[in-house]
Amino acid sequence: MWVDIMIALASALIGTYFGTYFLAKREEKKVDKVRAIAIRALDIIKGYAKHNGTYDKACQELNMKLNIVEKRAVIVVLHKVGLPIQIPVNAPFDIKNIQLSNDVIDKDLLNDAKAQIEHGHCDHLLYKDPDKYFTGNLRIETLRSLAKRFVDNTLAYSTYKKEEEMIYYPESWLTSYSWGEKKAICVFKYQVTSNMYFHNDGTPDKDKLKELKAEISTGLWDNYLFWTQEAYDNLMQGSNLTNRFLQMAFPQQNTKTDENR
Repeated sequence: MWVDIMIALASALIGTYFGTYFLAKREEKKVDKVRAIAIRALDIIKGYAKHNGTYDKACQELNMKLNIVEKRAVIVVLHKVGLPIQIPVNAPFDIKNIQLSNDVIDKDLLNDAKAQIEHGHCDHLLYKDPDKYFTGNLRIETLRSLAKRFVDNTLAYSTYKKEEEMIYYPESWLTSYSWGEKKAICVFKYQVTSNMYFHNDGTPDKDKLKELKAEISTGLWDNYLFWTQEAYDNLMQGSNLTNRFLQMAFPQQNTKTDENR
């Protein structure tokens, strides 16, 4: 009887062990296949790195050679390891049409990313929901990147006229941004249009502009980047109307205040 019990227990343990072992092996093979997809995507991009090629040049081939299921499985991983994935500021994330920035391809970054994926350091990001991830996280990163581009390409080449109390932007600055980008940074542009970012002679203060970019990166300007032009204009109009109403309602108080000055 005891022999039968021991045999049954041994059979159960062996069955459990091998069952767990084969399940683990099957899961490992599944993960290896997904890692291979991510590495294949990096290799596609790396093929465009010659002659200071830019990431956006690889978009067409990347979208053509990876199907939607494959992109959904690895796209968050690719972004986390440094791939400069972008989405339109005023549009939802589109998994069918992955867009990359026009920055020069960094071969060292791609090699490092490939090593991280091969060694399994990013396995926890596989199959992460890209719609939820990019709609929340990447939108603000795109807006911050746009704001920093405005500082680098526009504000840094502007001039402040003290006698006129006006900031003059480069003549062609409007052509550097799409209509959606201009609307997205309208409120931010209004807020940073200040003489505090210029020297007394009207030239841009590079140190203060560097500080401004650091503030953008840490999220201090996010509130203005999320404001739409229409909402901000309505707020300002409401504020102006309130001030006018107060001046009309309390004219004597305003007069006394002026006299005391």
